[in-house]
Parts: sequence; structure tokens; C-alpha cells
Amino acid sequence: MKPEYGNNFLLAFDYKLPPLSKPVNRILFIHSSRTDQSFLSFRRIAQLYPDAEFFILKGNGVEFPHYDLKNVKEITFDDDRLPPDFHQSGNGQFLKSANIDLVFFCANYDIRLPSPDDAIKLNYNNILRFVDTIGLYDWTCIVDNQFCIYYPHQIEITRTEKSWKIGGYNLELPHTMLSLEEKQTLFELAANGASCGVIVNIGVYLGGSSIILAKASKSKNREKVHSFDLKINEKSQDFYSKNNVADWIIPQESDSVEAAKIWLDQGSNPIRLLLIDGDHSFEGAKNDIVHWTKSLAPGGVIAVHDYGNVSAGTKYSEVVQAVYETILSCDEFHDFKRVDTLFFARKK
Repeated sequence: MKPEYGNNFLLAFDYKLPPLSKPVNRILFIHSSRTDQSFLSFRRIAQLYPDAEFFILKGNGVEFPHYDLKNVKEITFDDDRLPPDFHQSGNGQFLKSANIDLVFFCANYDIRLPSPDDAIKLNYNNILRFVDTIGLYDWTCIVDNQFCIYYPHQIEITRTEKSWKIGGYNLELPHTMLSLEEKQTLFELAANGASCGVIVNIGVYLGGSSIILAKASKSKNREKVHSFDLKINEKSQDFYSKNNVADWIIPQESDSVEAAKIWLDQGSNPIRLLLIDGDHSFEGAKNDIVHWTKSLAPGGVIAVHDYGNVSAGTKYSEVVQAVYETILSCDEFHDFKRVDTLFFARKK
């Protein structure tokens, strides 16, 4: 099972696990996070496998709703967390012999963040040890707090790797939230995208996306990249220099909406490619889209990152709502598409 980031959003209407080499008849769900996170994940898994028999493993006395499913059996342990020797208990031995096909548990952590292995192993090591002991380590799915699914062998994530082959170039990138497919798509648009105008990047983080955009545009001797963030990380400049794009990136510390207003008032160059990856709240994303697209050239492309990701503490993707209200419900845009968690639209 080898999912790719962006295709692993559990709550997506079209999500499904990669093809398995065996039928899924019995599923173990380990309740290991906030009840709302676990319950929403469990309900979605039950929709994906309506004919499966479920075992819910949870702490004794912990309530866990399962909306009257008839094919559910609850199994408990006495401590707040799964005991390290649970596999030796009667319930542990029962689960070992229960012919379980898949295991799911939730982690109250964003696996995309740096060094997720340390946090997950610290908080969920007993679970990982248990599923390994009963022979289900390779059949275990971890649902993080973004409702994205990963497997234990993916905890050592490659998203922090610095060397990437993109557009024929070896790029030394800082940690970035972009998947490889997202990186490649942005490179192609920056290098060969239609329309005329500059490139604007809202929400720079450590500068990885700006490097990709600048390298692509510079390779075709096209426009420079204007990068806006409230605070530009001092390490970004080192990566710009390593990738020979320091002369193609114009970093600016500014509130994004204020910068958009100034850009428009001063009659600055039209924008052919606009990447928005800043404030992920509904109002923040909406304001960025509304104000910056006023300067987007006809035929220009807007890309909005984290389309579909659910932030901790929210029940839906506020970025999706912002895109719906400002772009999908507007006659100004067409040619919609999505690559992993990057949403694209073209201005008419």
C-alpha cells in the first residue's frame, strides 16, 4: 500500500485505499485521539467498508458512539493509553486470533510537519508495538489531525528532504508542504504558463515554493517572483542563493491584503500566476483571493494551496469554502482543476 500525499484525504468524496491484495472483512479501529476526530474518521471508514465487521479498541469507560452499527464489537483496556503489554492480555490475544484485515488509529498530529516520527512514536508507540506484535504493522493506517492517511513506514517522511528533481533541475529546498506533483505542476506553470505578467507568491514559509517558481521562470527568462509574508525567514536567502535564484525573487514583508491594495493602487504589473498559501482561515483565504485576483491578468492562473485540508479544531476546510464563494461562484473564472491539494482556476 503506497498512498501519495494529496490522494490520501480520508474525507474526500472520492477517497479510497489503494488496491489491497486481500479482501477486507474485519477492521480494528483503535480510539486514540479526540472523540470528534476518532468518530468522524470511524464513520467515514464505515462508509468505505459497509460490509466489514468492526472491532473498536478503547479505554474502559470511554464512550465512543458508533451510530447503531450492528457489526461492531467493543474491546477495552484499563489504562488511559493502550498498555505496552496489551498483546499478552486476554483481549490482546483475542484480537491476534480474530483474523483482522486492516487497522486504523487516529493521531492528534499533523504528519506533514517536520520530524513527525518522534512525536508519533512518543505518543503512539504502544499502538505501533501492538499491531507489530499481532502481525498487522503493514496493514495499519494512521489518520492524522488533517484527516489524511499514512502508514507506519511513511512516518519517516520524505517531505523534509532537501534535494528534489523538478523540471530537470536538482533543487535544494527547505521543508515545504508541497507534494512532488504539486511542485512539478507549479514549475510547469511558471515556466510555460500562458498570459503575461509577473508571478506573486502569498505565504512564503521557508521559501520552497518561491524557489520552484523562480527557477522555472528564470529558466525561460520570464518574469520575476514577488514573495509576500508577514515575516521572511532569514534562512530563505541561503536557499535562494544555493539554487541561483536570489536575483529572481523579490521578498517583501507585508500584510498580504495591504500589499494587494498597494499593488492595485500603484498600477503595478499584472499577474500571470498567483499562488496563495497564506492565512488558511475562511476570512483570511477569502480576503487574499478577493484582493489579489483584482490584479490577475486575463488568462492568468490562480493556485490555492491546502484545498481540502482540514485544520485542527475545525470541522471542514475553510479554504474550500473560501474558494467556493470567491471563485467557483463567480463568472470571472473557468478551467478549474486540482492537483493533490492545489486548486487551480484561470481568469477569463
